[in-house]
Amino acid sequence: NMKKREESSSLLKRAQEHLDRSEYAKAEALAGEVLAIAGENADLSREGEAEARCILGECFLKTARRSEAHVHFKSALAIGEAVANLPLQARAQTGLAQILHLSGDRNTALRTAENALVLAELSENIMEQSRALSSIGCTQFALDRSADALASLNRAKPLAESIGYDVGVARLLVDIGNIYWSLGDY
Repeated sequence: NMKKREESSSLLKRAQEHLDRSEYAKAEALAGEVLAIAGENADLSREGEAEARCILGECFLKTARRSEAHVHFKSALAIGEAVANLPLQARAQTGLAQILHLSGDRNTALRTAENALVLAELSENIMEQSRALSSIGCTQFALDRSADALASLNRAKPLAESIGYDVGVARLLVDIGNIYWSLGDY
């Protein structure tokens, strides 16, 4: 079982790397392997299964498969709650917030992302704080709250920088630039 746990951990790391490079098919395949391992070994980490579901949710979200993304984020959230893993709950809620945002329910999206931020702050998880703040900022911008959006995104940026999350920093810079462009401040 230790070997299977190490294999799952390695697969998750590689899946996240592919996700960060927008290589969704590769990330999806690796996360699917983790779910297959988890299905065969009930005593393996539920956290690993939830992490795989978050990766799959993000892959599906980025490839316009929102209903499938929703299923995976909801499952990940349930697992995160069952095992009291606040960072997993935060990641799953951020994913759900993004789905709500894209579906047009921006007020609920904002509340969901704010809940994710609270969980990320309680667990002192910098990555999830950065992700939640990014989601909050993008939703605030969509709600015509540009000043709030800039504040949220500018709060997320040093967090992402502090952990070397270069992909996150790049995405935040794009979002910040888009806000300034929309305001004619360039």
